[in-house]
Parts: sequence; structure tokens; C-alpha cells
Amino acid sequence: MTCLRFNQTITKPCRSTPGVKQLWIANYEDIISVTESAGKVTSVSGVTASGETTGKYWYNIKVGRETSNFTDELLASVSNGAYIFKPSLIFKLAGLEVEIRTIFKSLSQATLMAVIETTDGKQYLLGKSNGLDVATATANTGVANQDMKGVEVTITGLEPEPFIEIDTTQYVIATYTV
Repeated sequence: MTCLRFNQTITKPCRSTPGVKQLWIANYEDIISVTESAGKVTSVSGVTASGETTGKYWYNIKVGRETSNFTDELLASVSNGAYIFKPSLIFKLAGLEVEIRTIFKSLSQATLMAVIETTDGKQYLLGKSNGLDVATATANTGVANQDMKGVEVTITGLEPEPFIEIDTTQYVIATYTV
């Protein structure tokens, strides 16, 4: 196997606003295929935005400002010549009502694929090859008046490649809101 060589000059990027604006999750087992072109996702088959014909959805989760975060960590073993990427998505669901409890419980039992939309409007696919699983989920009442009452969820995975941008001119995820 031929190894890739680093062959790019990195210029200073334009300013961007950090954060996750919203996210979508789907059951990993419902995904049939992911198509890429020019380094971006152009299609995901098996789930629909509306689920009208399949009953298999991208579920939209609206998140509050400054409540969600995404990282993708490279885990490398130089001595073994091995590396893997570890995507991690943290998001909060406000409230402790029955619907939040139901989501809390079902997330704990599912393997997922996720799409995040950042505050600058770009979308990224996570868990493409192996899916994502809940690592932690904590329900909390809060203590002070400003504390969040709700659930904080962390989903992680182990992937052979890093996250990938979605070409939103080719593939559009509409809303099926949770």
C-alpha cells in the first residue's frame, strides 16, 4: 500500500463562527449507501427527510446556542503504523418531559449516523463507515436558576476516515423534527 504524502499549502481561513446550529440523526442500520464526489457527500440512500415511503428518517434535533460541540480526534500509533479517527458529538436537550425521556432511552440503544450543521451553514456527515454510539447521557435538574434542566448526550465512534462535508447543492436534508 502506498502512503499518502502531505502536499498542500495551508492558507489562513476566513473568519467563521464556531458552534453547531442543528443536527440530524438516523439509525445506522437504515443507511444503504453514501455517495461521494470531489471529496463531499452527494447522496445518502436508505433514509428520507420525510420518511413518507420508507418510515426511515433523518430526525432533526434543534439545539440551543452554545450547547453543542463536535470534535474529530486522530488516534495514531506510529510504532504500529495504525490510525483511526474518533468523532464525538455533544448536544443538550432541554427539559425532562416524557418525550425527552423517550429520546434519552432510545438513543442509548441505537447505533446512529449523524449530520451536523455548523453556524456558518456547512453540513458534515459523522459515522459514515461504522456508525456512532452513545458514550454518555446524563439527565440533570440543575442547581442554580441559570442551570440547564435536561439531558446532555455524547455520541462517539471509531472511523477509518475523518468527517466529510455534505454538498448541500446535491443532497438536502429537510426537517423531521424531534
